[in-house]
Amino acid sequence: MSLLARAIQTLFPDGPGGKPLYFVGTFNGVPFTKHWAVLDKADDKGYRFDFYLELDRKVIGQGGQPVHQHCALRIDPNLRPVAYLSAALGAQLSLDFAPSPDKVHVYMPDGSTPVVERDAAEFVVEANITGLDALFYAVAHERIRAGEAVKLFLLNKLLPIPYRATVQEPGVLRSSYDEEIRLRDDGFLLSCYLAKQGVKYEYQADAPPLPAWRGEVAAPPSLKHFPKYRPPADATFRVEDVSIGSSQGSIGGTLTIPTGAGPFPAILFLAGTGTHNRHGIAGEIDLGSHEIVDSLSQHGILGLRYDTRGAGTTKASNTLTSSLQPLFEDARACLAFLRARPEVDRSRICLVGHSQGGLVAMLLAADPADPPVRGLALLASMGRPLDEILDQQMLTIADRLKLTDAQKQQQMDEFHQLLDHVRRGDALEMDKVPDFLVPLARDTAWLKEHLDMPPARLMAGVTCPVWLAQGAKDFQVTERDASVLFEAAQRAGVPAEKTVFPGLDHLFKHIDGESTLETYHDLSRHVDVAFLAQLQGWLRGVMEVTA
Repeated sequence: MSLLARAIQTLFPDGPGGKPLYFVGTFNGVPFTKHWAVLDKADDKGYRFDFYLELDRKVIGQGGQPVHQHCALRIDPNLRPVAYLSAALGAQLSLDFAPSPDKVHVYMPDGSTPVVERDAAEFVVEANITGLDALFYAVAHERIRAGEAVKLFLLNKLLPIPYRATVQEPGVLRSSYDEEIRLRDDGFLLSCYLAKQGVKYEYQADAPPLPAWRGEVAAPPSLKHFPKYRPPADATFRVEDVSIGSSQGSIGGTLTIPTGAGPFPAILFLAGTGTHNRHGIAGEIDLGSHEIVDSLSQHGILGLRYDTRGAGTTKASNTLTSSLQPLFEDARACLAFLRARPEVDRSRICLVGHSQGGLVAMLLAADPADPPVRGLALLASMGRPLDEILDQQMLTIADRLKLTDAQKQQQMDEFHQLLDHVRRGDALEMDKVPDFLVPLARDTAWLKEHLDMPPARLMAGVTCPVWLAQGAKDFQVTERDASVLFEAAQRAGVPAEKTVFPGLDHLFKHIDGESTLETYHDLSRHVDVAFLAQLQGWLRGVMEVTA
């Protein structure tokens, strides 16, 4: 019997359509995932496996409706992956391994098709899809126990990563990702425990029936409840969707053009980190960007907002590596587009940057290659160096999740180890850094740019007036960030004002209790009207709008 056939027999003794593997995941003892793995087909062409996941994001502090995910893997008789599909929340990502032994063809949810390195990765893995791990251990357990390094293709980062483990005691392995793995002698996965995260996945012999939702993953009923943009019923502006050329590929955007005779003063809205459309909508979350820009256009200020890469009609860029430079190039293209519109008074343009968009706004405002702008409104923008902010965010979230002191310390130690490598410019490659850092290779350029470019230093290049707005209940950045930027503006002789809004969070929405990621899902909350009035008043002042 071949190695693969023996592994399949171990996991699925009843053959195709037989009893599924079933795992339950817990977070510090509280169940948050259920996972089924099914052998769907076995023939001379290979095997197909289906995986079904239920994930309760509220348990892990993220909020939102439960995630229902379906994944499917096809492998050939020689263990080589042929194709993989992962679908959840109406979006689908698929991988094609067949055309080349060295490359993986990726089909992204937005329709883009990057080709990435495979680097001899033998198995596909994805976060929380425990059945993939079980298949990997059943096939490769003898090699792992012998101390051999095995390459895996990590779907979440779309790159190959190394994996190795050491035997701690009979039946127990410690992986290079600090997992405690318990296996039977035949490689059957019994449990996987990630102590630093408080997460444990355990095999359950009594599997419940396959979930009833499994046929609805492509278009789940929950999508009907996702927020959608609609202009205000009393809108005094017209909406025009536009396509903007950029070196990264075309950008989808929306102009909100006041009624009446132009040209109008105008703003370019620069959104924060993440994949969200021009209106600030990301799945179940409404960040409120449309409320901000629509409010300004209601009062005579033309607005341009646009999709981030991979959202709306804007496809992901050609590179999967995170970096500030493509964000700057897109923003610069949008600013040039705005200046060229006949409805716009080019002498009265301001930038409104939210969160990371504030950094991009400062870069644009300080760019000597572009005409100056009239003003910068920086909303909940970073002021301190990135490492300080991420330290604070990690500790805040860890406290709210009730992680132990040991868990928090291990996470902080690993994060600082990552920063040390990034500062030195080390490539996060196999055998050059600890294995657990290799999956972060695509993020190093973004981290390095932030570390080399503190926000306070960017402020020194700004010459136009600046308004700094900060919510007092923001847990992502704080009043200290606004103060650092305000002090930097004063040192640089930049006219600056700072306003802190009590009771408002990172989205400038009111929150009664503590602001958390879960509260971002509350669609009954809206951007605060007092904040909107002050933003509008400051912009009208710097652009000398009198009507």
